[in-house]
Parts: sequence; structure tokens; C-alpha cells
Amino acid sequence: MQKTKYAVIGSDVSKSLSPRMQMAAFKHHKLPNTYEALSIPPNEFNERMSSLIKEYAGLNVTIPYKEKALDFVGAPSPLVTKLHALNTLKFDWNAIYGENTDVDGLMTAISAAGYGVSPDASAFMIGAGGAARATIEALTSFGVKGFTVAGRSSQRVSEFESWFKHYYPDFSLKMVPFDSKEAWITGIRDAQLFVNSVPNDVYHEILFSSEIQFSHNVLVIDWNYLPKMTHWIKKALAVKGTPVYGYEILLYQGAKSFTFWTKLEAPVSIMKNALLEELI
Repeated sequence: MQKTKYAVIGSDVSKSLSPRMQMAAFKHHKLPNTYEALSIPPNEFNERMSSLIKEYAGLNVTIPYKEKALDFVGAPSPLVTKLHALNTLKFDWNAIYGENTDVDGLMTAISAAGYGVSPDASAFMIGAGGAARATIEALTSFGVKGFTVAGRSSQRVSEFESWFKHYYPDFSLKMVPFDSKEAWITGIRDAQLFVNSVPNDVYHEILFSSEIQFSHNVLVIDWNYLPKMTHWIKKALAVKGTPVYGYEILLYQGAKSFTFWTKLEAPVSIMKNALLEELI
């Protein structure tokens, strides 16, 4: 019997809009598939994954399991192997496939924003996890040459730096302290792109956030999509910068996941409308 159940998993996905978006796509193609959001505590992850593999046809994976889920994958794509992170799983009867559609999602969202990334541009980024690695892969494809990254965890910072030097030896990376106002202000002033890949609540840990200013030609990317108007997106719009909304990344990576699972063309406009109906 063919499995028809899909889900997004994370430590807390109670507010995820992926179910609404993917169910709209399944309905468009008249598929019997279902899609739900499953919040899984870290101490239950391994046990729950073992059962999900048997019951579900595929999963989307979000914070904090984009790396941990790799332990279950027998057939990771070359991109997953490179990034050490995935966001999409497909369970066939004889194999577990892992894919990273975040890179494609971000690249499509940037292109849709109509922003022309100048040659040898640089970026300032918050975060050093799986989304940050996907960001590096996407932005280097657009010609971005230099990155300044503020990470919170010393272990993640060290791992990120080693990973970057291994895979991107011709690009430059500067890691800066998360709590250094001077490093942030200098890094943002010298960059054309700004990327936030950490949860919204981290904004309150940045005690100097009110002093952060963007230039009018900035491209601001925020991986968060609830609310639609995040702190960073508001700052971008205030100076007439170009925003890449989190829901746009969600949309395009979700469309790629849909095709990965079903081998059908994703109804992007229908999926987008389903998202916009719920966004505030």
C-alpha cells in the first residue's frame, strides 16, 4: 500500500504554514495525500523518526533537526553532503533520500525580488547553522565574495568556520562576536546584503538593535516568516531597501519539496495564495 502522509517536523512547528501550503498543492493535483505539523521534543527525536519512516512518505525538516536528521539518510544528495544539512526527506520502501531545497528556495526568492547583486558584493549574516550554510551556497552562486558572520554558539562558530574554509577556499569569511556592537555596525556598513537566519526572538538579545541602520541599496533576507513584517524587514523598508521575505523562501523551497516527493510541477501561485491568506 502506497504511503500518502507527509509532515513538517521541528521542535515547535505549531504555527507552521507549511501544511496549508502543501495541502493546497495536493488538492490542486487531486492527490489523496495529507500534510501535518509535528512538534517533536529533542529527547524523543530518534524514537519518533524510526516510526515516521514507517508511516510517512516524506517530511520537511526544520529547526533544530536539519543536521540531526542526516543520521537517518542512506541516500543524501550531493548538496546535502556538502551543506551537512537537509530540509526534505523522502521515504521509499528501500531507501531514505535527503535533499536540501533551501538553497533553491532562497535563490528563486532573490531572483523574484529583482535585486541585482553586484560583482564582488559582501554580506553580513546572523547565524551559523543549517540555514546559514544554505545561504552561503546560494549567495556565492550570485557572485557574493565576502561574508561577515555573527554566531551565538562558540561550537557552531568553530564548525561553520571549518566548513566554510573547506568548501569555499576562494571566498573570504570573518566571524565576529554576537555581542559586539562595533563589529555589527562596521560589518553592516560595508556589506550590500544582510541575512538573518536565526529565530525572531533572538532580536531581543541584540541590545544595540536600535542603532543598526541599513543603506538604501541593501538587500535584506530574513528566513523568518511569522510575522511577515519582521524587525529586519521593517528596517529594510524604512530606507527603501529590497526585502526578501521569509514566506517567499518558504514558498519556493516548499514547491521544490513538493516536486521532489511527487515528481509533479508545483502550483506555485496556488501555494503562494494559501500562504498569503494566513500571513499577518
